[in-house]
Amino acid sequence: MYRTVVLLFLFISFGCSKKEKADMVNYEKIVSHRNKGLAYLEEENFTEAEKEFKLLTVLAPQDPLGFANLGLTYLKSEGQLHKSEKWLEKALDLNQKHPEIRMLLALYYELNNQDSLAFNILKKTIKYSPNHVKTLYKLTEYYLKENDLNSKKIAQLYLKNIIKIIPANIVVQLDLIEILLNENK
Repeated sequence: MYRTVVLLFLFISFGCSKKEKADMVNYEKIVSHRNKGLAYLEEENFTEAEKEFKLLTVLAPQDPLGFANLGLTYLKSEGQLHKSEKWLEKALDLNQKHPEIRMLLALYYELNNQDSLAFNILKKTIKYSPNHVKTLYKLTEYYLKENDLNSKKIAQLYLKNIIKIIPANIVVQLDLIEILLNENK
């Protein structure tokens, strides 16, 4: 009996160790492909970035950032814009609330002259991430394009929110001052 328990324990321990090694090898591959892809993206070597991110999506199909980075690669690649929506939407399917993925999808819509879709994505992003500075600022830009008082008030609120989050942001402070000065004309 004791011998059977020891053998069973050794078998379970050996099995766990083998699985942990396999997980570690997979993890190292994932990190390697992600880092290489990001480096190629930074160097604007989009062909190699695409290869790395495609491998990453195979190795980590539940990680939205591999799909998002592949979509970003296509956004930045000349003549490949049409490919990015599919990958960005796949990333968003995996994580509906991720503000950076939502920003990339909004950028895709902007680049395709679909500003209303971009605006809607950004408005939903604020519900999930009310203090996401990039989204707040981008929404401010949209509201400032409108020529009505209500839109200007919303833009002011967003700028004030950004200033609360990042008080040293001079650009945002100047934008707010400009709106306030124009309001008094």
